[in-house]
Amino acid sequence: MKNLNSLFVLLMSGLIILASIDAVAQKKMKKDMTSTKMADLKWEQDKDAPPGVMGADVWGNRHKGAHGGYSKFPAGAKFPLHFHTNDIKGIVVSGMITAIGEDGTKFEGGPGDYFSISAGNRHTTEVGPEGATLFEWSTEKAGIKMVEEKMMEKK
Repeated sequence: MKNLNSLFVLLMSGLIILASIDAVAQKKMKKDMTSTKMADLKWEQDKDAPPGVMGADVWGNRHKGAHGGYSKFPAGAKFPLHFHTNDIKGIVVSGMITAIGEDGTKFEGGPGDYFSISAGNRHTTEVGPEGATLFEWSTEKAGIKMVEEKMMEKK
């Protein structure tokens, strides 16, 4: 009987410890919810991008590290050969945008289309007649290097 009581105390102690661990884990889990409305975004000229490209961070900071946010491209713009210093993933929110790689790879994207551009992938970019807005994210800070400095003519 003594062994049974000892086993019972041991089991109860284990359950109490497990419940305590679970309570601590639950407390550490964030339960908040955030949202950002496009109307509330702070748009600014994207630091390294060609003139007219505007950016607005939703989380993180595109100039310092990991981030996610919107980029707006002017209607009909054509950007010369360039590459990004980090991998970028994104979704076209509005408008049309076309990226053409040096190897001929072509991405034509409209609303809802997903894209991914690897760091160092040299390409040109053309924006549709209504402009384009993208949501982009990266695990690193944003960076763009122009291979050809001169802006291409608009369509």
